[in-house]
Amino acid sequence: MEGESIQRVKRDPHNSDVLGIAAGNSINQLDQRIDVKSSLKIADAHSDQVLDFDYNSNKLHTLATSGADGAVRIWDLRKTDRCVL
Repeated sequence: MEGESIQRVKRDPHNSDVLGIAAGNSINQLDQRIDVKSSLKIADAHSDQVLDFDYNSNKLHTLATSGADGAVRIWDLRKTDRCVL
């Protein structure tokens, strides 16, 4: 996240120790109980800046993102190598 401006910070509704952070075109998820180096990162979630994201309060491990590239993506946080939809 060094050198990137943070646009949004949101708390996971299923775990109050987990914060999601949108920075540049990536999403970082920080668990306050573990080492920062072990945190989850969705690098290049969008080809342009992430404009917004939100956790699904009805389904665990699910995150929606929108980007300046015009795309809306759904992510399974257990498998972040590619979006689900």
